[in-house]
Amino acid sequence: TNDDGYDSKGLAAAVEVANLGNFFQYLGATLFVAILQVTINPLLAQNLSPTDYAIIGYYSSFTILLTPFITFFITNFFIKKYFQVDEKEREIIKSTCMKSLIYFSLFLSIISLIALYVYHQWFNSRSGIAFLPYALLTIFAIPITGIYNLKLSEYRLQRKASKFAILTIAVGLITVLSVLGLVVFVKGGATGRLWATFLSNCLAFLYVFYAERRIIFHGTFDKDVAKELIRFCWPLTLAGMVGFFSNGYDKVFLERLGNIEELGYYSVGVQIAAYLGIFSNAVNSTFQPDIYECYSKRNFKRLFTFVSIIVGSISCAVIVYLILSPYIIDILTAGRYLDSVRYSQIFAFSFVTASIYYSSSQISIAMGYSKMLLTVKILGGIVSILLFKVLIGEYGFVGAAYGSVFTYVVFFILNTVFLFSFKHKELMK
Repeated sequence: TNDDGYDSKGLAAAVEVANLGNFFQYLGATLFVAILQVTINPLLAQNLSPTDYAIIGYYSSFTILLTPFITFFITNFFIKKYFQVDEKEREIIKSTCMKSLIYFSLFLSIISLIALYVYHQWFNSRSGIAFLPYALLTIFAIPITGIYNLKLSEYRLQRKASKFAILTIAVGLITVLSVLGLVVFVKGGATGRLWATFLSNCLAFLYVFYAERRIIFHGTFDKDVAKELIRFCWPLTLAGMVGFFSNGYDKVFLERLGNIEELGYYSVGVQIAAYLGIFSNAVNSTFQPDIYECYSKRNFKRLFTFVSIIVGSISCAVIVYLILSPYIIDILTAGRYLDSVRYSQIFAFSFVTASIYYSSSQISIAMGYSKMLLTVKILGGIVSILLFKVLIGEYGFVGAAYGSVFTYVVFFILNTVFLFSFKHKELMK
């Protein structure tokens, strides 16, 4: 007990328990929604054709490219500034971010739609996948998620885990019910699936818009904050868009082969393997602070141990998935998409190579070379385009799956080369 009569150990223990409780609410809400999505997968597989899956997979790949552009990492700016300013300035920053996510993101969505239309008309006019209504539903579902994600981030920053969980689960339930209604009962196919996402995003947007109506209508839009936002966000946006060439470009390239049905089987395999991402993201985020701490203390042996744990645990999960994937896909697709197994198994290896690259990139950031990563991503993106062209040209859909694995190897090699090069130049000074 200290001089003021407080039990500091008891207080610390109480804080620890509270943080643990918050963690389980954050994780539990996210896992609950993921489990719901997995549970309805057999029903979707019974009501969606390979062509439907091809359409959904094809346009979903464009969301990987366009989401960083449209949302512009504005939420990341809000998170970065949150604890750096007082409450009054925080409200100005929140107001500026909210207004930017509504108006600026809408403007960028229109530009994105025009660019995608030009691509389809001038460069892919023989496409077997129609432009409307799929492009509209896909692109305009993106900007309306902006203020919703910012609100979730604010709940986390304020340690309001219960509100975070309630909002996440509510939107998740609305999405699942919308999907069941429009795909299973109405038999809307790919159109119904995309409408379900759009409508659930609209409801989430309207709720947050109403809850934050005061700050949206009467809050300050600060030009200096907006300028700082743009300076901070544009490198992140560019780097995020380059990620399309390691995860998304494969489907765009494959669509041009004209075999839409096989693209559907490929998309199903990739989608189911992507559930490994839930485990992978949890492992990466858990040990991210340890990587930074180990490097700052120059404890390289411990650093190597943590990297080994990250790569090793994800590798073990992938091995288990490789063994069980035929049964998993059989169950989750009601036995309709067993031809997706080989694509899913190959794609699963990308989580191993991605974990290796992720660990090396975190070390680069810890060393202060964050801008170097943008160069790595741009060069890696260029090499990935060439890699996919060769592998798909030679091996078709199987080559695309292997390309998703090898692109992260390319990123890792480039990051390692640049890392040693930068470090060598510093030592030579």
